[in-house]
Amino acid sequence: MFSIWSFSCACFISGVCYAQEFGEYEKGIDYFQAAVDSRPDYEFGGVAYSLIARYTKKLKDSGAIAEAEADARIKEAYQAVVESWPDCRWVETALLELGRMCFAEGEIVDAIMYYEMLLDRSAEKVCLVGNDLIAGYTEMGDVEMAEQVRAELTKRGCPGM
Repeated sequence: MFSIWSFSCACFISGVCYAQEFGEYEKGIDYFQAAVDSRPDYEFGGVAYSLIARYTKKLKDSGAIAEAEADARIKEAYQAVVESWPDCRWVETALLELGRMCFAEGEIVDAIMYYEMLLDRSAEKVCLVGNDLIAGYTEMGDVEMAEQVRAELTKRGCPGM
């Protein structure tokens, strides 16, 4: 008997084969999506969505899909990781990338939210996001928070401080 669980696993493995082994990113993405569509509680769903984001970025970088379309798909995939698989080992990457994307798009409040969620999980990542936090808090008029972040970056010896 072929179960839904087996189908999800088969789709996931097919996605890895097509995307990673054969470089057929679009086909791999389709299989990763099929894995989570067939079983929304699939235990590797967070990994599948992270790989959807990764390979969509590769398609964007190669010019195979438009930047705006790719960015929307990447953002959607990372949001799925954060919302549905918060214990996934890729969630920190998702939070970092969502923060960076939101910051680049001028969505400062959302960027700060994702960065703070990242720091709640892994405070040592402050060197990666500190400058964006300083700029974001400053833009929002929260100079006190910007100074707190600057002090933390200095204390940790982060590059550029």
